[in-house]
Amino acid sequence: EEMIEKIRRKPDIADLPIIVISTESSRKRVEALRRKCDGFVHKPFTPEELRKAIMKVIGGLNEGEGGGYTLQVSGPDF
Repeated sequence: EEMIEKIRRKPDIADLPIIVISTESSRKRVEALRRKCDGFVHKPFTPEELRKAIMKVIGGLNEGEGGGYTLQVSGPDF
């Protein structure tokens, strides 16, 4: 929690998305961490769970056809 608070106090990195990966099992502590970060993954985790957490944090996670997920990015057309 302390590291998250330090990051949030620095204006140049305050908006940096933070995903916490933890073995913490206390419900109260996990909820406190979830409120302070952008994503939370409990250890042990699968690569798919981590990928989903990252995709949710960076945005654009949409369930596609066949149950897969796609990342939609907007910006200049090339």
